[in-house]
Amino acid sequence: MMFCETILGRERIRVAPETLGPADITSAARRVTMNANIVFRTETMDSLRRQLGDHGGDLVGELIALYLVQGRDLVVQIEAAGSAPDPVRLRAAAHKLRGSTATLGGDRLAAVCQRIEAAPPAELDVDSALEQVRAEFEQLAAELTRYRSSLSAEPSRTEAG
Repeated sequence: MMFCETILGRERIRVAPETLGPADITSAARRVTMNANIVFRTETMDSLRRQLGDHGGDLVGELIALYLVQGRDLVVQIEAAGSAPDPVRLRAAAHKLRGSTATLGGDRLAAVCQRIEAAPPAELDVDSALEQVRAEFEQLAAELTRYRSSLSAEPSRTEAG
């Protein structure tokens, strides 16, 4: 059986192709736009959950748990690179965090990471950027944790049907 793989940090989430057809992937990618005023866009995760079918809630819950661990690690890497200062490592860690965060619908944190990536090193207020990353990650982590808890409270399709 062939699988599509979504990479979040160093881990791969394997999804059977029949659950995500090419039209689904293409149309979803075209519709996604970041809104820097939104901490967490629940419709992003809801859409993924629907696309994954009967076990979507479980898989999304696992994806969130993985993101929370790896995202926290990337925040630590961003802080270390900012304190060093090491603009190359800072941009690389911000890029990784932005990608996985945007995938989950964490628009504000993704926007902060994008600003870190785009800013010339001499113009970046590193202390402010690090504080924003920390604060936005904690807010997003709280929202994702609440969302993940709500998945546990919902009956699965087989239980409900």
